[in-house]
Amino acid sequence: MFECVALRDLVRLDPDSFASAPEKALRDALNAKFANRMLPDLGLGMYVFRVVDWGAARIIPGDGAAYVNVSFECVVFRPIVGEIVEGTVKSADESGIRVSLGFFDDIYVPPQLMQDPSEFDKQENVWVWCFEENRMFMELGDIVRVKVHAVVFNKRRVPNHKTVKKDQSDPAHREDMEVQESQPLMTVSAAANLD
Repeated sequence: MFECVALRDLVRLDPDSFASAPEKALRDALNAKFANRMLPDLGLGMYVFRVVDWGAARIIPGDGAAYVNVSFECVVFRPIVGEIVEGTVKSADESGIRVSLGFFDDIYVPPQLMQDPSEFDKQENVWVWCFEENRMFMELGDIVRVKVHAVVFNKRRVPNHKTVKKDQSDPAHREDMEVQESQPLMTVSAAANLD
């Protein structure tokens, strides 16, 4: 679920950070850039674990900030297919349930991955697992275990400004743009497990 990955990046250090120890200033700048951010094909950046190495600082004329090439290790959240994670039911509708881990809310359990036989109760607005003579409800806030079925990294398409200005009068296009901008960058599909 959590993994430490080695990365390298060019970091900008503001002049007000020059008084700090170099490793602390670099770690603070890296955490501001990578913590709680989606790293394409790696996962959700949690925090910078260690600054491994850095090069000489360069100052660009007219900027005043220092630019440093840094090698570092970052802890990322990336579920592994087949892994079982525990979370709480955040929402439910006919398309499935959404599970939250507290720091990550984009775990979806579609109907075809629910325990069989399961059904959606429209009156209660919850999913129900019908096991033998028992009906077990998956209500909001309930703790559930889910088995990771797939991890998908979504590419967020950002339109250029000319397109947005040109099509602003078309309400259908504006709705489409809102959907694209609200799409999560990493989605985890999982199978429900009520054990």
